[in-house]
Amino acid sequence: MVVGGGLAGCEAALVAARAGLSVTLVEMKPGAYTPAHKSPRLAELVCSNSLRSDDPASGPGLLKAEMRRAGSAVMAAADACRVPAGGALAVDRERFSEAVEAAVAAYRSDIEAYFQRLGSETDPVAIARYAGTRPPFPVLELIGAGLPTVAYAAPGARSQLDKIGSLVPAGDVNAFGRRLVELLSLEREAYEAVSQLSAERAATYRWPELTRRTLEAYDSALAGRS
Repeated sequence: MVVGGGLAGCEAALVAARAGLSVTLVEMKPGAYTPAHKSPRLAELVCSNSLRSDDPASGPGLLKAEMRRAGSAVMAAADACRVPAGGALAVDRERFSEAVEAAVAAYRSDIEAYFQRLGSETDPVAIARYAGTRPPFPVLELIGAGLPTVAYAAPGARSQLDKIGSLVPAGDVNAFGRRLVELLSLEREAYEAVSQLSAERAATYRWPELTRRTLEAYDSALAGRS
């Protein structure tokens, strides 16, 4: 199972598929989007159409050269959709996403049957592998969208997900996978209940709520000094 249909996720899924392995690629779109995402396609470039330097004397350029030698599908798509950008490798965003998605679709033989086995009423699930910095913005973005989220039990993530039941021991990929399958297998009513809990938790970190709580704390402190 590969979680996330970005550049790395698509590359990893294609490498495994070309090696003859059975691969499930899990992507939250088109069921859910972050504010940065606009397209339902895989491998969407959201910040820039530049993949940085293509000069093999540079770190990014050397990595690209190595990926090309290894038969990278993402690099093949980027080269086919290249647009002028000096010494950088820049691409036409739409054509690039279409090319990567087409490469993935060539191996998409039984994905419909897979989701039918999980249940036709199941919605996409968002997954966060969280490193533990504070505040936990990646986790907050996902639960703010009402998406049931799995995360490693790092301090920041723990403070957000301990009541939702989506924490797994840090580094335990087997527990992570089991929890993902459990969420994918939820009936719609149970899924929506978890989704509602996620949205309610995230709402406490929105600016109006943070402002209200901050002002209350100031008022309380000033009242105590009068």
